[in-house]
Amino acid sequence: MPFISRRDKFDETIKELKKPKVLNQNQANYLESKLKIQDKWAKCIIQEKVTIGVSTTSRIESMHSVLAEKLNSNSRLNEVFDVFRKIENSQIIKFKEEFRKQKNNENPQAFQGQLMQMLAKIYTPYPLKKLENKFLKSLSYEYVEEKKDCEW
Repeated sequence: MPFISRRDKFDETIKELKKPKVLNQNQANYLESKLKIQDKWAKCIIQEKVTIGVSTTSRIESMHSVLAEKLNSNSRLNEVFDVFRKIENSQIIKFKEEFRKQKNNENPQAFQGQLMQMLAKIYTPYPLKKLENKFLKSLSYEYVEEKKDCEW
C-alpha cells in the first residue's frame, strides 16, 4: 500500500481490507493506527503535498543496508562506531559534491520572479534547486492561434 500512486486504488484497497473476515482484530487495529498517519507514508497522499522533490527514503534505506551488511547482534561497540563513522564520512562527501555541483550550475534568472523570491526566504537553496527545472518548465508555453473555420 505505501507504493500505490493513485488515490482511488489506495481507497479501494483500504475498503477491501476493511471487509469482514479479511483481517483479524489486531491487524485491523494496526491498519487503523497507520491510516491515522497515512500522510506520512502513503505515496498517493504524499504526492498531493508540496515536497519540492525532497525525499530521504533512498538515503535512509542505503544506510540501513550498510548497517545490516556490516553489523549483526554479535558486533562489538567499536565496530558499531566504525561503521557509523564510515557512513557519516561518505554522506559528508556526497553532500559536499552535491552542493559543489549546485553552486556551479546556479541559474539566477530562475529566482527573478516574486514566487521564487518568496520561496527563497523560506527554503534553503537545495530544495529551490530541486524545484528550479519544474518551475521553469511550468513557465514555458507556446502560443498557438486557434483556427476559426476548423471543425474538431
